[in-house]
Amino acid sequence: MFLILYSFLGASVGAGLVFGIGSLAKGGVTPVRLVLARAAVSALLVALSEGIALYFRIGQDLAFWYAGGVGGPIGCNLKLCFRGSGAQLSPW
Repeated sequence: MFLILYSFLGASVGAGLVFGIGSLAKGGVTPVRLVLARAAVSALLVALSEGIALYFRIGQDLAFWYAGGVGGPIGCNLKLCFRGSGAQLSPW
């Protein structure tokens, strides 16, 4: 539950940053400025997440996650993940 809330909070902060950066100029908010601000904020957040991944040495785990693979986790962890997500119909 908290992961969803944190995701919405992060999206709100990102949208606020994009709108804030896009409206800093004298002419106000324009679509071109919003696109450029979005590109800048996106690059900043990607660099921040990659820096965190390098610091905690979880880059390979994240690469599997981004690619959609589940070959890395142990089966037991995967079962627990499904149990926690609401798939209670499993016989485990």
